[in-house]
Amino acid sequence: MSAKLNNLNDEQNKAKEKFLNLFVKVFCYLKEKKQESGTSNVLKYESVKFPELVDGQVLIENEFAGLNFIDTYHRSGLYPLPLPQTLGVEGCGTVAQVTPKAKSQYKLKEGDKVAYYDIGSYSQHKIVNAEKTVPIPSKISMDVAGASLVQGMTAHYLMRSTYPLQKGEWCVVHAAAGGVGQCLVQVAKILQAKVIATTSTPEKAQVALQIGADHAVHYNDLKKAVKTATNGISPYIFLFFCKYVERNRQGVSVVYDGVGASTYSTSLEVLRVRGLAVFFGNASGPVPPLDLLQLSRGGSLFVTRPMLAHYLRDREELLWRAQEIFEWIANDQLKIKIDKIYSLQQVAQAHEYIEAGQTQGKILLKCKQ
Repeated sequence: MSAKLNNLNDEQNKAKEKFLNLFVKVFCYLKEKKQESGTSNVLKYESVKFPELVDGQVLIENEFAGLNFIDTYHRSGLYPLPLPQTLGVEGCGTVAQVTPKAKSQYKLKEGDKVAYYDIGSYSQHKIVNAEKTVPIPSKISMDVAGASLVQGMTAHYLMRSTYPLQKGEWCVVHAAAGGVGQCLVQVAKILQAKVIATTSTPEKAQVALQIGADHAVHYNDLKKAVKTATNGISPYIFLFFCKYVERNRQGVSVVYDGVGASTYSTSLEVLRVRGLAVFFGNASGPVPPLDLLQLSRGGSLFVTRPMLAHYLRDREELLWRAQEIFEWIANDQLKIKIDKIYSLQQVAQAHEYIEAGQTQGKILLKCKQ
């Protein structure tokens, strides 16, 4: 079963030499004979046929698929994918079939519990290249594995690679009560950094504080909180009719911003001189075009817009990130909160829920019937 952004072509299906069993899929359907992406009502549930495995692949009987904000971008067309397309970028389950190369080179066998990062996870079964699988340690439950891979690796690459946080450094984590936000706060504390978390409600602020944030404030109060915490002064002064940055201005070293349009301006304003704003998501909409002079006026600031795929360039990097995340979980340093679990048939509801911005943890789709 899996999420598809449209009908498979019958003639193409007939041309394939071999097929496995029939599977059910969720997909964006044909409307007026056009492949369509859009709102959650384009998602459907139907049966399709899978081709035979190619050497180096495995067939996984999915137990869970993780729901991520990027899935809604794929569905809406913000990040367009070729159509038809199965949604979902992560899943976990049991190896049901294994090819010779997957067995010899990657040491996989039927019955192994694995997680993977690959497009098309909204499915009962998924064909995956063996190099994209990660063994699930015995101490990690299947639901936690399904909930932790993408969000955990996102926090890992942002804080270990995009801007390697150091002990004692101040950072801001936006949307800290959400799934990625919770991982970011906890990884920052594992790295012994200091965290100012932003949330939309007092209840969510408590969530952020409970998982280790040093301060948790409403988005509107961030500038004051940063100024107080870092003993800073106002970012800009007006002098000779021009704006110049105050040389001794304090602020945070880095802002991790997955919200986007509604927070980007404040994210830049709370940085120290030569600080970095990491815009890794668009929950409130994309960041508008940026005036580069704003960066110089703010103190020679840096900005970046990274993507997880660019930090998983090979299997070694995948295993390093995933295994460190699983190790933190097994050692109880990183706690994964599962907010809700939906069935595959409820995928439209799951998309609506995550887009409403009310999540306090990970959303999963249960694939196994």
